[in-house]
Amino acid sequence: YHLFICNLVHGAAAAAAKRRSQRDTVVVAEPSFSSEVCLFSTGFLSVACSAVQKFLVRVWAQNRQKLIIEQMLRRKHEAQTSASQGGGAARPLSSSAHQKKVGDDKLHPHRRRAAAAGVGNGGTGTVYRSSSAAASGWFCYLLGGLVVFLFVVGSMRDERGHLRRTVAAVPPDTAGAGIGNQQPIGQRGPPTTEDTTTNKYTARTVGTFHAHNDGEPPEQQRLPPEPHKDGEDTHPDDSGGVADAEADAAGAAALEDNHDGTNDGGADARTNEAAAAAMLAQPSTFVDGEKKLKAELRKLKERQAKGMDRGVKTLTQWLGDDIPVWTSQENDAEWTKKVEQRKAELKEADDKFWAKVKDHGEGEKERVQAAMEKIVAMKTVVVQDDAEAEDTTRDEGKDTHNDSPDERKEAAAKKDGAEPRKEYPSPAAMVGGDAVVILEPTFGKHRPDEDAIFAFAEGYDIKIYLAFMESLKATGFVGDVVLSVSSLDKLKPGVEQYLRAQPNLVVYTVDWKCYTGSGKPASGPREGMRMCQFSGIYGTSDADSPDAKPRPAEDPREARPVATARYELYWAWSLAYHANSWLMLIDSRDAVFQTDPFKGLPRDEKEQAEDGQLYFFEENAEATTIGQSQFNSRWLKTAYGVENVTPFFDKPVVCSGSTMGEQVAIEAYLRAMVVQFDETHCKVKGCDQGFHNYLHYSRGLEGVKGIRNVKLWEQGKGIINNLGLLRDKPLRERGLLKEGSNQVLNWDESISPVAHQFDRDDELKGIVNGYKVGWLAKWRSEPTGR
Repeated sequence: YHLFICNLVHGAAAAAAKRRSQRDTVVVAEPSFSSEVCLFSTGFLSVACSAVQKFLVRVWAQNRQKLIIEQMLRRKHEAQTSASQGGGAARPLSSSAHQKKVGDDKLHPHRRRAAAAGVGNGGTGTVYRSSSAAASGWFCYLLGGLVVFLFVVGSMRDERGHLRRTVAAVPPDTAGAGIGNQQPIGQRGPPTTEDTTTNKYTARTVGTFHAHNDGEPPEQQRLPPEPHKDGEDTHPDDSGGVADAEADAAGAAALEDNHDGTNDGGADARTNEAAAAAMLAQPSTFVDGEKKLKAELRKLKERQAKGMDRGVKTLTQWLGDDIPVWTSQENDAEWTKKVEQRKAELKEADDKFWAKVKDHGEGEKERVQAAMEKIVAMKTVVVQDDAEAEDTTRDEGKDTHNDSPDERKEAAAKKDGAEPRKEYPSPAAMVGGDAVVILEPTFGKHRPDEDAIFAFAEGYDIKIYLAFMESLKATGFVGDVVLSVSSLDKLKPGVEQYLRAQPNLVVYTVDWKCYTGSGKPASGPREGMRMCQFSGIYGTSDADSPDAKPRPAEDPREARPVATARYELYWAWSLAYHANSWLMLIDSRDAVFQTDPFKGLPRDEKEQAEDGQLYFFEENAEATTIGQSQFNSRWLKTAYGVENVTPFFDKPVVCSGSTMGEQVAIEAYLRAMVVQFDETHCKVKGCDQGFHNYLHYSRGLEGVKGIRNVKLWEQGKGIINNLGLLRDKPLRERGLLKEGSNQVLNWDESISPVAHQFDRDDELKGIVNGYKVGWLAKWRSEPTGR
């Protein structure tokens, strides 16, 4: 059995390695054991288990024999005593005793002997059966098998607990493609040889993330440190220390080898092992010090085992070679003084370092913002009416026949004294110049002159839709609600029937093409955890047949989380409304409405406004900032690089799940959100919030055509109240739940029109769940809900 299990494990590992090696470039776990290990361990365990079994059987047999002899002697003694007391004659067996003797004769020989000795059910001893010895043997085999299994698993990991990794051979047809164009295991999205792109913010090659499950993708792979371009000879490294010039040079050489995201595949190309070795070779004061500390503590443990140096004080942090890790009682005072002095020196150095980092960030803030504005300007188009530009230049008597349209627009803008307006490209532009939106509602109809609420609502049960729709209807809202839901055949029971019965509801079902962590096709986005593409949104027209129906085009963008892709859907929906209609983008799962959110909003009296207002809503600024939030800071750093987002770390988090604005402003904002993915290729679920915050704090929306201004509402002071960061204390204790009606309040005690993230408060979640039960019962009692 043990040999069979060993070879089964070995065969499975070899088969997995073979399957993975068939890809362009793979990084696989290297089985460092072989069948010889299994054979050796099998023989060793067989001998060991046999010896243990024989020893235990011998011990148990001796004990049983001893008990039998003792019982026989006791019986003989009792018989002699009884004979002497009864006159020396043995009494004949009674009828019952005779039956017992006859029954005993039918027993198995060894049980009959035990019964004769008084051992068994009627005696005082215990029968030691051969099954006990067999059980002991099986126990030994199971224990030994577990040991070998742990050895096999452990042999696949290195001294740091990581899987041993090796690079498989590249097939001949892709040998010249280079590492930058090859696809690692765990890539999200369909297999492709052109999936490697460059993030302009981080200046690093951006591929897809390794993820061997459908959960949150891991952190991006750490690369060698990038050399400074401003002439400094040192820079902070990832661990907070200062890297030396030699490490900088090594990092620069590594980047020069692969600065464009490719590799020439020659003999100088470094393997993963070489890169890892180079990284581990870099000095680390903290790591080296901890190793020395552990070594000294091991010595102290050995001395204490011999009875020496007991009860001495020890260090918990390496403070340098000149300060011992422990001290004797005689030198206790002097040692303590040195320790405190060194700790004070380290604290002072640490404070100076972080103060320098902060000052550097403040000093770089304006430069970073100017650089970002320049980058945004490179991606924008100067907008002005062609006819106005021609009239203006014609009035000046200048010949504009040979000027390009952009030059005429810029000249006209300069003449008027106004700065050129920026405009992010249309999401459809990536498909081609003649691409149009062909997406149509599954049921329902847009009303262009009405306000509307957009929400992504796929994969939920009927109670989620009830809470969203019924709470909204109770406020008297009469505008449109536009939802994206699962395909009709995948909707949960009762959902389609309920949605079709709602007035002013527009429903879209999107054909998602989703992929697992290993790049295999999967069914559905799994609530945004998978990477997906959609089809049927864009189409291209035939120049030869302008009246023909546009042909559907494939999604021009790589697979990405649906939380990111939804902004493209919102953009397509926004085109159905007039410029002065107000639109709200809101999460559907955790939002309820308490009053009409569009009541009292400022309205542009023009039928088609040229620009409009945009409303953003903060999370609670006292609870956390971007830099204090592990998730928000990671999304920004992953997308744009730490050097570009550090100035924003002291800012409040702006929630991407709650945005409002006039149609013309929302449409421009959604263009900008799609461009952020196109430029960063950030595929981590949650990067959409990073895009949202970056656009605001980098002033990426200032001067954009369609956006007059962006108003940032503090938490609890606007139309949408984001409650997610108020978890440390119940809302009722904060005075944010109205007594009697249990409505959520703003800080000025007015009713919040929209309570977002209500499920973060246990009491409020229970209240809303109670409402859901009532709404469901009411719906089922109606004729359309039966």
